[in-house]
Amino acid sequence: FLYTKMGEQWVSIKIDKHNPETETFSEDAFALSMSADRKTLLVVQQSGGEFGFALVPAKATMPKKPEGTQVRLADWRLTVDPREEWSQMFLDAWRLHRDFAYDPALRGIDWEAVRDQHLPLVSRIGHRSELGTIMGLMASRLGILHSQVRGGDLPEDAENSDMAFLGARYSPVAGGLRIDSIYRAEADLVDLRPPLRRPDVDAREGDVITHIDGRAVTSLADLRLALASKAGQQVRLDLTRAGERRSAIVTPMDARGRAMAEYYDFTEGRKAATAELSGGQIGYLKLRAMGANDIASFARDFFAQLDKDAMVIDVRNNSGGNIDSILISQLLRRPWAFWGAPDGTGTKTTNMQNAYRGHIAVLIDERTYSDGETFAGGVKSLGLGPLVGTRTAGAGIWLSDRNRVIDNGGVRIAEYAQYDINGSWIVEGYGVGPDYAVENEPYATYQGRDAQLEAAIGLLTQRIEEEPVPELTPRPLSPLGTPAADVTKLD
Repeated sequence: FLYTKMGEQWVSIKIDKHNPETETFSEDAFALSMSADRKTLLVVQQSGGEFGFALVPAKATMPKKPEGTQVRLADWRLTVDPREEWSQMFLDAWRLHRDFAYDPALRGIDWEAVRDQHLPLVSRIGHRSELGTIMGLMASRLGILHSQVRGGDLPEDAENSDMAFLGARYSPVAGGLRIDSIYRAEADLVDLRPPLRRPDVDAREGDVITHIDGRAVTSLADLRLALASKAGQQVRLDLTRAGERRSAIVTPMDARGRAMAEYYDFTEGRKAATAELSGGQIGYLKLRAMGANDIASFARDFFAQLDKDAMVIDVRNNSGGNIDSILISQLLRRPWAFWGAPDGTGTKTTNMQNAYRGHIAVLIDERTYSDGETFAGGVKSLGLGPLVGTRTAGAGIWLSDRNRVIDNGGVRIAEYAQYDINGSWIVEGYGVGPDYAVENEPYATYQGRDAQLEAAIGLLTQRIEEEPVPELTPRPLSPLGTPAADVTKLD
C-alpha cells in the first residue's frame, strides 16, 4: 500500500495498476512512518496537545481496537555514549553535504579525504560545542558562505544568573545613576516599549536611580547585580527627580529584549533623522530580517508613508529569511489610473491600489545577508532604485533547514545556486554591489553620524527636484453625450 494525506485524513492506495483501491486508513492520525520491510507503520496521534504512538500492520485500514499496539515512550531509557553519538553526527553531516550540496562535484574537493582528515579529531573532543567547530571546519572546505553551524543539544548553565535590563543609558552621579536616555520605540506599539517607557512606569530622562528593591545603586555594576535574574519580575525603583523622591514598579527585560529595544531605538532615531534632513519629504523603513514579523513591520511603515515623495529602505545588517519576492512585488506595482472627485478634492485612490509613486533608495552594507541580499539584488536588477552603501555579504546559495543531525544540530547545507535570468551564477562569494559606494567611518558613526543614510537622502532629494512626483489632477469631465476617452498605454 501507498499512504498519503488527503485533507485531514490519511488514505491507503493499493499498489495495483489494474485496480488501485483507495480506502480511509485513519481520520485522526497526525503522521505516519513505514518500517524498512514495509510491514509495519508507526502512527502518531495527537489528543489534547499530547502525542501518542502506535505500531500497526501496514494494511488498508488502521485496526479498530488499538490495544496492544501502543508504544509507551515514557518507559524508554536510553544509554548514550557521547563519543559514539558525536562520531555518528559528524559522519551524518559529512554525508548530508555529499548528497545535498549545490554542486554535485563538491567544488572538485576530495570529500572522502576531508572526512578522513577531520574524523580523528572527533575522538579527542570533550564537549558538544567542539563537535560543532569540527563540523564547521569540515564544511568550510566547500567555501560556502551561506551556511551556519547549528548547536544542537548543548549543556545549559541553569545556576548562573541571567542579566536583566531596563532599556536606558546611564551615568554615575552623586547618589546613584542618572538616566541619560531611554530607548525609543514606536509610540503606538506599547508592547514593544522598553521597561522604563511603559505607560504605567513614571520614570524620565534626568531621573536618578538610587535603589532597586531597597538595594543602593551607585554604579553600573550595582545596577547589573541588583537586576540579575529578575527579568520578567516586578522590581521597585527608588528615584529622585529635581530633589524629590519617588518610586516606580517596573518589569525588567532579558538580553533578547534588550537587543530588540536597541534595534527599535536605532530605527526610531533613523526615522527622525530622515524626517529632519529631508524636511518631511522622505520616509524611512527598516527591515531587520526577512521573516513573518518583518512583513508586519514593512506593512506598518510602508503603507503609512505612501504619500512621501521618496523613501529610504534600510536592509543594512539584515539577517535574511524568505520574503523578498513579496516586498519586490509591492514595489513593482504601478498606478495606471485613479479615482477621485471631479473637482480634485478629497482622497484619490490609484489603480493599482497602494502602488507607491515616489522614488526609493536602498541602504546595504557588508552585514546585509541572505534574503536581504536577494531583495537588494532584485531592486538593482529590476531598476527600482539605487543601492547606497557597501557590498553585501555574498551568501547567495539558497537552502532549506532540513539537513539536521540526531540532536537537531548540524551544519546547514547550501543546496541551490542562484543565477540571473541569463543563467550567470550570482551573489555567492561576491555579494551585491552598491550603485553609490559610501562607507560609514567608525569614529563618525560613534558620534552618531550616518553617512550612508545622509547620502541616500541627498540622492533622493536631487531625484525629487529633477523628477517631481506629479499630482493626481482630474481634467474636466466631457459634456453629457460625449463618452470618456479610451485607456492609453503608459510609457
